[in-house]
Amino acid sequence: MIRRLFVLVFGAVILAGLLLPAGRGTATALLLLPEFFPNLPLRPLELLTPAPTHTTVQLAYDGRTSVADLYTPATSGQHGAVIIFLGVAPAGRDDPRVVRLGQGLARVGLVTLIPQSQDLVDSKVDPSEIDEVVTAFQYLAARPDVAANRIGIGGFCIGASLSLDAAEDPRINRQVALVNSFTGYFDLSTYAVSILTHSVAPYPPVPGEARQVWEPAANATTVLDDHLISLDPNPSEVALLRAAIRDPSAPRPNATRLSSLGQTIWALLNTRDPATAERLLRALPPEDQNKLKVLSPDTHLDRLRAKVFIMHDRADTTVPVVQSRQLAAALPPSQVEFDEFQFFNHVDPTAAVSPFIFIRDAARLTWHMGQILAILEGS
Repeated sequence: MIRRLFVLVFGAVILAGLLLPAGRGTATALLLLPEFFPNLPLRPLELLTPAPTHTTVQLAYDGRTSVADLYTPATSGQHGAVIIFLGVAPAGRDDPRVVRLGQGLARVGLVTLIPQSQDLVDSKVDPSEIDEVVTAFQYLAARPDVAANRIGIGGFCIGASLSLDAAEDPRINRQVALVNSFTGYFDLSTYAVSILTHSVAPYPPVPGEARQVWEPAANATTVLDDHLISLDPNPSEVALLRAAIRDPSAPRPNATRLSSLGQTIWALLNTRDPATAERLLRALPPEDQNKLKVLSPDTHLDRLRAKVFIMHDRADTTVPVVQSRQLAAALPPSQVEFDEFQFFNHVDPTAAVSPFIFIRDAARLTWHMGQILAILEGS
């Protein structure tokens, strides 16, 4: 399997080199492409570039701290930089995929910072994570080896949406060069309705079809369930709701004995009707509704100045592809580049596809990354 994958990727590199416009960004992307495939024996960057330096730094934000991995190029001078922001319950800092990506980006000349929030590791999503990305950006901008006008943010899954939120923040929105959103959501409320009801409103709209079946991945359901339950300030109700939703054999809550908010949350967790789910979300306390808005990139899209690159697995079961399609449609064409892929399983390039689709997607990924690298390299 590895040998077949090696041949396919090598073919994609050759095809991309023949078809894509020449330029330093594309050439660099061709070298970087194998870093997205951890099982490949081909690692040309190791042969052609010096090893980067790896250190850890502490980021202080909103009364808390997080550890971030910093990968710096071995070459001197100022460099472009990128923040890689992982999603909920992400791969660990020592995961070979994360390490390889950080090293690869540094080898092609980018100062690379990969923060890891304990809240996100614990599947907790809070607006304070936006502050974490802003703080990471400000940290990079202050470094003497970083060109402050060539800093981008690359987010994965929920981390992609939080990256967009941070790029809209007035503290940095005029400085962010680009955002790469990989399978992020656009509107948290409509995303929540999709998970709760196992359905999506098709986009572009399909005549005569209000919604389509979409089966969410188990982790998406678990994260949303935990988030909704955590809105209840009553510890005993939280324990009761959490046990009931996780264990079918646990006692079912008596709705009449729950608080008003507890009843709303329990009803949300048990509805499959889109109109009911929308109504119940609107019945949440104003502060909780506001949290959904703060975490949604669509709320302040008018503040987004950066170039936006969007990637999405067309068959994604964690975040439906319609979320990225809506994001792309809401931005001016000159501000956005959008690519859908079939060889990804969410964010891992492991889907079983034909050789033609694999090579096509690899060439598309090379083109996508080439444009990003051209901006960050200043070429």
